[in-house]
Amino acid sequence: AATTVAQNLRRGQPDLQRAITILLNGISELDGPLLLIVDDYHHIYDEEIHQAFKRVLERGPTNLHVMLLTRQNLTPALGHLNDIGGLRVLGAEDLRFVEEEISIFVKEVLGYERPSKAALSSLAARSDGWITGLNLAAISRPKGADVDAYAALIHGRNQWLSAYFRSEFLAGQPPEMQTFLLQTSLLDELSAPLCAAVTGLPGTNALLEQTVTGHLFITPTNEAMTRFVYHDLFRQMLRDELERRCPPAEVVVLSQRAGQWLEENGEIGAALRQYLNAGLHENAIALVERHSLPTILAGDVHRAQRWLNQLQKEGLPPTARLLLDQGWIYLIADRSDTLAFLQSSRDRWRNLTRTTEPDAPCQQERMMQLAIATYLMNDPTEALAIVTKLGKGLSSDSHFLVRGGYHFLNHILLRSHPAEAWEHGLQALRIYEENGWPTGETAMNRAMGQYARLSGHVREALAFYRRALQLVGSIGQDLTQEAVYIHFELAQLLYNRNHIAEARDELEQMILKAEMLFEDDLALMGRIIMNLCERVQGEAGRLIPAPDSVGWQDLMRKAMPLRQVHIRVWLVRDWILAKEQGKAWQAVRYLPIRFEESLRDHQPIEVLTYVSGYLARGTNLLLLKPILAELEDICQETNRLEYQLQLAVLQAWYWWKCADEKKAAANMEQALEMIERTGYVRFVLDIPDLRPLLALMQHPTLQKFPELSKWLEQASQNKGFSDQEIKILQLVAQKRKNAEIADELFLSVNTVKWYLWNIYRRLGVKNRRLAVARARELGLITQ
Repeated sequence: AATTVAQNLRRGQPDLQRAITILLNGISELDGPLLLIVDDYHHIYDEEIHQAFKRVLERGPTNLHVMLLTRQNLTPALGHLNDIGGLRVLGAEDLRFVEEEISIFVKEVLGYERPSKAALSSLAARSDGWITGLNLAAISRPKGADVDAYAALIHGRNQWLSAYFRSEFLAGQPPEMQTFLLQTSLLDELSAPLCAAVTGLPGTNALLEQTVTGHLFITPTNEAMTRFVYHDLFRQMLRDELERRCPPAEVVVLSQRAGQWLEENGEIGAALRQYLNAGLHENAIALVERHSLPTILAGDVHRAQRWLNQLQKEGLPPTARLLLDQGWIYLIADRSDTLAFLQSSRDRWRNLTRTTEPDAPCQQERMMQLAIATYLMNDPTEALAIVTKLGKGLSSDSHFLVRGGYHFLNHILLRSHPAEAWEHGLQALRIYEENGWPTGETAMNRAMGQYARLSGHVREALAFYRRALQLVGSIGQDLTQEAVYIHFELAQLLYNRNHIAEARDELEQMILKAEMLFEDDLALMGRIIMNLCERVQGEAGRLIPAPDSVGWQDLMRKAMPLRQVHIRVWLVRDWILAKEQGKAWQAVRYLPIRFEESLRDHQPIEVLTYVSGYLARGTNLLLLKPILAELEDICQETNRLEYQLQLAVLQAWYWWKCADEKKAAANMEQALEMIERTGYVRFVLDIPDLRPLLALMQHPTLQKFPELSKWLEQASQNKGFSDQEIKILQLVAQKRKNAEIADELFLSVNTVKWYLWNIYRRLGVKNRRLAVARARELGLITQ
């Protein structure tokens, strides 16, 4: 058959169809199967040949098998092959070696007995499973090279790979395709518009499509098949060839075009890599200066930080703008080392801004960052001094962060002037809303909610907190940190109003989000309040760390100052409610509060907490008298109703412990009047010692709030005696000595004597025996 076909083909105008028929008939007469391998089919462009091959596939004998190899998709003339039975298609993915196959190759072909998992992974990544690449690297490996050295040979500058690449890939491509491949090798990711902008070639869509259909080591990165990447090894070889063929200046122009297009289309990270790879350092710095602050304010601080890190990695010194942006990243990310960063960069800042005026915009931004960081580190006096100085040069042209921050800090630091503080808060909120900064708007709503809560405006506080949570859930940014604070603030308000179930819902969210952020101190704070809620509802409290444990001390040392205070606040409240007086005192005894010093350097909440723990301790109470007097002046100056309420409750507790019922009742009456306005009943209910005092009160607030009045019946049954006094009477009835009673109840002997003196006075007796008899007569004890 072959002889006849050859004779037919040697004629001047052979009959192709007849020749194929003769050949197929001859093949059919063979005894066994015949395998026909057609290699490099992508070089066939003649339509008549396509049609002839189609006939072979359609009408060929059953013993004929065909293997067709091509680097491009099948032509339309052969597209129907997919409908032919018995067809097996092997694509690039099927031909790519996986680690297991690479392991077999290096063991059985190259003789490496035990290649490590890391070496195999490296080989797979470098070669992308391209067996020819693995073979060519094997040819060029030095004698005795280990498997890691062999893997290192798979790179774009390997002479064997490069030669193969140029001869097998580039040489067979049309000139315009070669140009397209080389110039687009600079891109991390390809798209038709980007390729057009970089190369300036006509018909880039068709060229990109040919690259894809030709399987030139390119893979899609999205389902729409509009974005692609070259395989790393292929791209390395293309780039090396580009540098070999093109002058450096032309390569730089290509990168510049790519960077401009990427920036215009919002791909700032990719644009930055283009500029840095091309050595366009000024372009890179200007790019980051244009986009870092907007990105930070959009909530993506990690992205902006990556850009700054890339510049630093290249050894590029920061500009004044970039140094400011780094400061905003620290502040917006709520980092505890913000002030340390600003102080450590002070000399660098001075060198960069040596010629600028004190009221220049950059100087104002720097001062605002210092003011906020100083406040966060618990130094409100210094923060107020900075912001006051800043305000002298403030104008409508100042950056909105400076103007907003100015009002924000004045809102916080001038709360002793309610009208001014409120107006500053509204101004800051308006500035953040007008400039489209949702993070600042969220933080400002929370701050306004806190101000309203402390001022006793419960309805307004709830509205601000709800608005803040709404913003967190709607702006599409990661405001998890801010959400933790909002849930905390809202939980406080709900708990103080005795809405325990709602408070627990907020605390669950707070704890969950704090754990997501690995904020151990915030999570602990949430658990302490949750513990308190469970105690109120009669559930078993969870385990929380002891204040003298190593873990507790370590956590408190690492926590920010403001968080340390709040942890102690709620821990003391929990232990006072649990009647763990010794633990309550232990939690505050190390606070830096001295009886002989002024309290104005401390936050009111810190001093109030210290007084609570000291009263729980119950000894040397007269030392508290001057502290309470100064604290009263401070709370009046701050005009924060919540602090004034807490102080009135503590003063009632103090005088009740001092056995002055008249003064205790007077302070309790003040507290009840403030509870009438706020509903903050838990400040009274969380102190069990005050329940007998409630039984003596006739204030209408007691009837308005059932949670207060429910204690009246229980307290009246005890004839106004506290739980502690009942316990002491029971122990006296057991003929316990004062020292034994002190050990049993964790009190000092002098405190036990004071309790007994107060009990004798109220029972109208003069000794222990008569006190026990009178207590049994009144039904206070049953022994």
